[in-house]
Amino acid sequence: PKWQFNAGYSTPVSDNLHLKVELNYLKEGSYTEFIAGAMFRYSLTGMLNQEETAITQLSIGGGLLVRANDAVIPVVQVSYNHLDFNISYDVNTSKLRTASQGQGGIELGISYRAFTHNTNSTLNSVRCPRF
Repeated sequence: PKWQFNAGYSTPVSDNLHLKVELNYLKEGSYTEFIAGAMFRYSLTGMLNQEETAITQLSIGGGLLVRANDAVIPVVQVSYNHLDFNISYDVNTSKLRTASQGQGGIELGISYRAFTHNTNSTLNSVRCPRF
C-alpha cells in the first residue's frame, strides 16, 4: 500500500503577501519521502484594471522546500486565475550528488485549483446528505 499525508497552512502577512507552509510525507513499501518548506505569494491583482482584462487573480511567488536527507528545492510560481505555473530545481545534497555529477533536476508544473468551483464538478456527488 501507498500512504501519503499532506498538510498546509496559508496566512496573510500583509494585504498583498501570503505565507504558505507545506508538509508532505509518502511511504510505499520500504520507500519513504518527507518534504517540508514554505513559499511566499505576492498578489498583483490590485494593480490590474478589472474592466480591461479577463484576469481576476494574478500573483507571483517563490520559496524553498527540503526533501529530507536528499535535496533542497527552490521554487518559483506564477498564479493566473485558477492556474498555477511552477518551476523548481532539485539541488542534490545526498550521495546522489556524486551520481548526478552535481546536477539536480528541473521540474515544470501546471496545477488547476478550481475543480470544485466548477458547476459541472462531481463534488456534490460525494457529499453526505444533511438531515
